[in-house]
Amino acid sequence: MGTDRFSRAHPAVSFGFFLAVILLTVMLLHPVYLALSLAGAAACLICLKGRKGLLQTAAMLPLFVLITILSPLLNPLKDAQGGHVICTLFGRYITWELLGNGAMLSGMFIAMLLWFLCYSHIMTGDKFTALFAPLMPALSLLLV
Repeated sequence: MGTDRFSRAHPAVSFGFFLAVILLTVMLLHPVYLALSLAGAAACLICLKGRKGLLQTAAMLPLFVLITILSPLLNPLKDAQGGHVICTLFGRYITWELLGNGAMLSGMFIAMLLWFLCYSHIMTGDKFTALFAPLMPALSLLLV
C-alpha cells in the first residue's frame, strides 16, 4: 500500500476519480484538455512512483513517439473527411483535419496509458475486491 494520501483514501473515492478522469479524457477531444490530461497523468505517475515513475515514463517514450507518428498517418486511410486537402494517397484524400484528428487520438491514447498506470498503482486487487465484492462477488474475484 502506498504512503501517499490518495492510496489511503477509500477505494470508492479512488475509483471514482479515475473513472471521471478517464471518461473525460476519452469524451473531450479538445487540445487544451488533452494537454492538461497528459501533463496531469505524467505528474501523477511521477508523484506516485518517484524516480521509478520517471524512468517508466522515459522507457515508454519510444512507444509514445511511434503512436504520435502512426496515428495521424493512418487516420486518413480509414476516413475521408475534411476540406483542406494536402495530397492524395491510395485514392484517399489526406486533409489537415484528419491529421489533426489523428494527433488528438494519439494524445488521448497516450494519456489513457499514463492514467491506467496510475490506476494500477492506486487501485490494487484488494481495493478492487473490497469495492465490488458486495455488489458482484464472483465477478470481482474473477476480474482480480
